[in-house]
Amino acid sequence: MTGTPVGNDELGFTAQAMLCDSAAAVDGKLYIQGGGWNAIAAGVMPFAAPRIGMALLIGVPYGDTERRHQLTVGLADEDGSQLPLGPVTDTGRASHLQLGFEVGRPAKLPPGDTQLLPFALNIDGYAFARPGGYAFVIAVDQQEITRLRFRIHLRS
Repeated sequence: MTGTPVGNDELGFTAQAMLCDSAAAVDGKLYIQGGGWNAIAAGVMPFAAPRIGMALLIGVPYGDTERRHQLTVGLADEDGSQLPLGPVTDTGRASHLQLGFEVGRPAKLPPGDTQLLPFALNIDGYAFARPGGYAFVIAVDQQEITRLRFRIHLRS
């Protein structure tokens, strides 16, 4: 998990994030199984990860409530190359996952307070071609707010 909220000062959004075996966001809370890892041991390459979960807690600044925003998750290898991540479509595979969101502003929310919005993302059967370093790149409105770094290595 990112130790302290990481964010883009200009944008004001923050993120606390963790890789896990599986995640769910229910009634404003995150439920995490097998959380807090940053390495996967593969028996052979290419390797299809059974499931990679991400638990995200996005801090939405007071001034950005009641507006539509875009959460984007991409995958990069250690060379910085963008890898396909989205679903397969007629035109190929998308480079990232996207989700629109909007947070209301409760009447009793003090000006300047941040609201926390949980997101759970599970990716099943993603095939990695080679061992090495990878990172899920998390962005809001096209501004990167954090990376979830991990490594895939061959089991000895």
